[in-house]
Amino acid sequence: MSEERLFLPREIYEEIIAHAREGYPEEVCGIIAGKGNRATQLYRAQNIADEREINYTVDPHTLLKQVEFEERGEQMVAIYHSHPVSAPYPSATDARQAFYPDSVYIICSLQDWDRPTMRGWRLVQGEPRPVDALPEGVDAVRGKWGFWARHVPLGEGRARYDLWWEENGRIWAQEVDVREVELIVEQ
Repeated sequence: MSEERLFLPREIYEEIIAHAREGYPEEVCGIIAGKGNRATQLYRAQNIADEREINYTVDPHTLLKQVEFEERGEQMVAIYHSHPVSAPYPSATDARQAFYPDSVYIICSLQDWDRPTMRGWRLVQGEPRPVDALPEGVDAVRGKWGFWARHVPLGEGRARYDLWWEENGRIWAQEVDVREVELIVEQ
């Protein structure tokens, strides 16, 4: 288990689950303000992704809430979203959209409706770089041309995604470090 932790008040933990269930079968999302490694307030967001059953994008209005809580001396400690039918593990798409390396990415899984599970992750992107070609043996993400990924388990709550995508006639590559963050639910 990770040495890194995020403390969640029980109310925030339960609100994430309630939001995930209300939004089912689509993914829901939101942001969480806090100080250090303690969450203090949840902000539900509108998921504005095109394919909301398999993806999420936090609406810009909710992201602007950061200004309010930063004025109070807090920061965005977490971004949460749900996986309606899959495990609480970041997908390649989640890794590609992880633009906030200082925030924990919380995933709430409804794979078992009666026992939702929640896990936290630190997703840190490396610098994108152009490459000449795709390596052999990489899979198209969700069977679509233009985005490929390889998941590399590293053990002890760590992994790496190797990502490639086509943009403007070029192929780009990027590594994303995946580290589990222990979620501590406080009473």
